[in-house]
Amino acid sequence: MVLKDRIARHYDDLSPFYKDIWGVHIHHGYWKTGTERKEEAQEQLIRELVGRAGLKPGCRILDVGCGLGGSAMFLSRHLGAHVTGITISAAQVEIGNALAQQAGADVRLLHMDAEALALEERFDVVWSVEAISHLHRRGDCFRSFGRVLRDGGKMVIADWLKSPAATPDDERRFLAPLEQAMLVP
Repeated sequence: MVLKDRIARHYDDLSPFYKDIWGVHIHHGYWKTGTERKEEAQEQLIRELVGRAGLKPGCRILDVGCGLGGSAMFLSRHLGAHVTGITISAAQVEIGNALAQQAGADVRLLHMDAEALALEERFDVVWSVEAISHLHRRGDCFRSFGRVLRDGGKMVIADWLKSPAATPDDERRFLAPLEQAMLVP
């Protein structure tokens, strides 16, 4: 089975459990004090990214690797943003669209591969939290981002990065098991 298919199956099978454990934001958070609950830290990460990028109310956002749409719903609710989310997990699309409808959020989730975006519309912002690391052909993905971004648009990306200070032993002991478990190419 191709890695991309394994990733889709992973999220199809496990998203209901991730929702129970992580909530609608199935990404990590940003802890300022270390005393925050995970939900607070998850939303703090979104606020931090919005602030650093200077996102404006009412913007059109493409959320790449949207998961269950937690960030998309937050951005819709707090910025009045119009958000389209994409994920390779059909289960996430189904769960996320139901959650967005219940929340009355201006969000639609689509089943789509980020390496081959099939969208004609243009966006003010391409947003991605902890999804780019799953991609094998990142160059194709970034070219697609450029195609769907409006002139002057912004990319907001938060993801796992390997420290240049990591030794080969660190990589073998700590990173390789994590990369394998999280299906990072």
